[in-house]
Amino acid sequence: MTTNEISGKPSIAESFSPGQVLAEILTLKQKLSTGDTGILWLAHDGDSGKDVTLLFLPGILLEDARVMDELRAQVKLNRQLIHPHVLRTHDFIEEEGWAAISSDAVEAESLASLLAKKQNGCFAPSEITAWITSICQTLDDAHRASLLHRDLVPQNILLVKDGGILIANFGISRIVLDAAGRALGPGKIDEHLASMSPQQLDGEFPARWDDIYALGILIYQLLTGKPPCRPG
Repeated sequence: MTTNEISGKPSIAESFSPGQVLAEILTLKQKLSTGDTGILWLAHDGDSGKDVTLLFLPGILLEDARVMDELRAQVKLNRQLIHPHVLRTHDFIEEEGWAAISSDAVEAESLASLLAKKQNGCFAPSEITAWITSICQTLDDAHRASLLHRDLVPQNILLVKDGGILIANFGISRIVLDAAGRALGPGKIDEHLASMSPQQLDGEFPARWDDIYALGILIYQLLTGKPPCRPG
């Protein structure tokens, strides 16, 4: 699903091009992907002198003051956790017609992408043991810092060049997906719902148990190639 399908109208980020300068310091380099949570670009930050990724939010979110407040608060919370296995979030950037979340730029591939390339459609236990160990420790560290993920799916787990993992989008992707679901109504199927705990689906206050439940679904999916059940 593209950002246009989420928002029901074209996103201004669809018209961006390499070399374009945004917010006076961000030079766009390459469009990386378009998906349910927005449009992802690689950019160069003139202030830090480093490359960053920019997740441009779906246009419909810009009109929802509550969602924007939630995202501002989540980015502020994410910045407080500096961890070797968490993709670092930097800023929530708002300009006329668009908003984006900046994060570290890394050479990595999501477990969802790697899973899709597997000839037999799944990983062997020996292939994922080190990843799961890192994910468990990272979640424990994040929970101790009062940071919940709420959308622990293969798309949000990145494998970097040295074989280590990074967990991306703590709290962010779930806020965006929930907002899109409310905007589009019951006709929209959120493929990530299969990883949500019954308590989370019932709208109960988020808790670390939700991430633990999702971790079990993640392990099952990596070992079998599909979640135990699908939404819809």
